[in-house]
Amino acid sequence: MNKTIFLISLIFLFITCTSVPSSHAQKSQTYKLGDTGPAGGIIFYDKGDNSDGWQYLEAAPPDFEFKANWNSANDMVKLLNINGITGWRLPNRDELSFMFLNLKQKDLGGFGNDTYWSSTEEHNIFFLTLYHNFGNGLVLGADRLGRGLVSYKVRAIREF
Repeated sequence: MNKTIFLISLIFLFITCTSVPSSHAQKSQTYKLGDTGPAGGIIFYDKGDNSDGWQYLEAAPPDFEFKANWNSANDMVKLLNINGITGWRLPNRDELSFMFLNLKQKDLGGFGNDTYWSSTEEHNIFFLTLYHNFGNGLVLGADRLGRGLVSYKVRAIREF
């Protein structure tokens, strides 16, 4: 009986000492727009919660921006390894617009007045791949031939 009480007390003591109250638990890092992200890029979007396993969007650092046609850009961004972090991709039309509004318009992120590819493809009357001109803010589209021939800037993004 004494052994049982001793073991129960020992287990209780172990659980009490190893449990961390929620007020003392380590909180995950929080970021605001314009902050430097884990890969050294810049935070341009915060969706407000960690649903779907991510909360922030980080644009790659300016040193990793490159120029390519759309067909090559898709493959090239998937190969990026920035400060040991992979999982980069082309931004979609809306994400590119957030980059324009939250970074370029505020002189953050080292963006020029260049045109940037998005991953968005429109299938209305024509089959178009959308791009965003950061000089004038216009979003336009390139047809199948154009996306294989024309080179625009590429700024990869990732979710975390």
